Amino acid sequence: MKRQRVTRHFPHAPGASLSVGSVGPEEDIWRDPSQYRTALTLTGEARLTLGGEQTALLSGDVFQLMAGETADIMGEHALFYLTALPAATGHALWEAGLIQRARSFPVKTQQYMENWMPHLIVQLRDTPEDKLFEAWLSIQRFVVHLHRLARIGQDSDPNAQMERAKQEIQSICCQEEPDMASVAALLGMKMETFRKRFKRICGAAPWEYLLTCRFRQAGHMLQDGMSVQETAQRVGYRDPFVFSRQFRRQMGVPPSRWRREAPHTKTPPDEP
Repeated sequence: MKRQRVTRHFPHAPGASLSVGSVGPEEDIWRDPSQYRTALTLTGEARLTLGGEQTALLSGDVFQLMAGETADIMGEHALFYLTALPAATGHALWEAGLIQRARSFPVKTQQYMENWMPHLIVQLRDTPEDKLFEAWLSIQRFVVHLHRLARIGQDSDPNAQMERAKQEIQSICCQEEPDMASVAALLGMKMETFRKRFKRICGAAPWEYLLTCRFRQAGHMLQDGMSVQETAQRVGYRDPFVFSRQFRRQMGVPPSRWRREAPHTKTPPDEP
């Protein structure tokens, strides 16, 4: 794997910077106590020394350093993809329960290698200055998903796994092209296995559940007075006519009528 490093600084947040790339263990980033740092071990082995204690890092391990912590990392063949966030951001993610306090933990990394990493590098490299906030949000989302991966991997209970799957589906339901295969991959399942298990446990196929979540959110948006066109865009439809047709099929009435009557008579459907 080629060594590549992309770093950007954020004009709207003085002192904040993000890095994504393949970097070596000798990098000084691990000795910078001003930032939250997280990294994914790609290949080889390394040793993390923090507070006099050593932790072995293998391929597929994630480790993180909270603000105020410094560490030494040794290991000639270890490569890391890293992100660096301002201290306040890392603390806020931890306070919200979105990241764990554990210093290191294993994750299944194949899906991230194939989908996330190239996207993050391109976005960080090519995003213009006035759009950098979007790149910042993508990096934060990446960190949160690493922790979700670890939690899902620790769950052997099929019901708990499907609850995790429902959370993931809810998070992508309004995307224009939701990637259901990535949800299956997070659970370490092939798509067909995931589809059958989800339907058996949850009572609906994954895509049926996604549509229910999508139009439930659309119903709330319309109920709050949002226009049909804007609602369509918010839930992933470029064409408001396609949205209207599918909304009517799912909810029983056109979105314009739902918007007019919903505050008094309509309730978005419950989860299946």
